[in-house]
Amino acid sequence: FARDESGKVGIEQVREALQREGCFTVDALEATSAVQGFRLSGLTWVDSPGIHSVTYENGDLASKYVDAADLVIYPTSSAQPGRRSDLDEIAGLLRRRKAVLVVITRCDKIEMDEDEGGNIVRRRVMKSDRDRQDQVNYVQDELDQICVQQGIALADAKVMTVSVSVAEEHEHDPVEL
Repeated sequence: FARDESGKVGIEQVREALQREGCFTVDALEATSAVQGFRLSGLTWVDSPGIHSVTYENGDLASKYVDAADLVIYPTSSAQPGRRSDLDEIAGLLRRRKAVLVVITRCDKIEMDEDEGGNIVRRRVMKSDRDRQDQVNYVQDELDQICVQQGIALADAKVMTVSVSVAEEHEHDPVEL
């Protein structure tokens, strides 16, 4: 399903892309320009522009979805994990008593390698376990400090790392995954 409360996004084009591509759509202004989702038995997954969307109406709709959510998955880039604006947003979710899973995305890098023919090839690999764990620890520590400072008791916030690019490129290679 797809919804756009602002009337600014060509919602029919979003719906057509969902049907054609079989995946959510994004645009240049914000990662998700309309509320999109799918339903399975016992689960509704919603991908929204975020509470602070560039359009008030979509931000308001996203906030209503958050009110009804059992879990909020909050993506943040590995290039800048734990930005103050993200941490403040997550703190707001925790004050609303929401369970939050912070997903540090793009946890990969390009390595140069040589193939059997001696040609230099670029290969996308996960960042080291240590680098990813350092980022997880940093974000988790920041969230813990915010909870103490703001008196948020029993906050349910977890942090993990992913690379969709590595998963897509190596989906049939368990060693790489």
